[in-house]
Amino acid sequence: MSVYLAAAVVMSRREELFEVECDNAMVHSFLTKFPKNADLELIISHAHKLYVTYPPEALQNRAQSWLDGNSCVNTFNKSNTRLYDDNDEKVYSTPFDFGPIDNLLGKPRVKRTAESSALSKYPPNAIRLYRRNMVTMVAFSAASVGTAALLLLNSALFREWLSSTGHR
Repeated sequence: MSVYLAAAVVMSRREELFEVECDNAMVHSFLTKFPKNADLELIISHAHKLYVTYPPEALQNRAQSWLDGNSCVNTFNKSNTRLYDDNDEKVYSTPFDFGPIDNLLGKPRVKRTAESSALSKYPPNAIRLYRRNMVTMVAFSAASVGTAALLLLNSALFREWLSSTGHR
């Protein structure tokens, strides 16, 4: 139905369309802008009349002469055919043995203990020191980036560059 609605919109703007310059970009630009003053009820009723007058099956029958017989568009004469034949259904209906997969998924996961962990090789004080160093390093990095940004923003050279590019 959307094709019919689009056709009705174009037909309602026929006179304006003929006044547009014969250029693909201009015509495309004109057609993609929906008119603000369009009478939607009239356009929808016209689209419905088009649908009743030219149903999809009738248009498809007309197009058959131009399309290949094996085209996916030509489905009107085989609308009730099955997608698969009996051989395909036999293959798809054969039960699949999920036993090996269930056995693999059903095994319990190996739980790590304090002795099997990679961190167990290090003394507890070393891990605390490592974490403290990481926090300090991240905080120092954030502070230095902030300080550098403030210095850069207060720089006359940076302000001049900003004003020359039109950002300020």
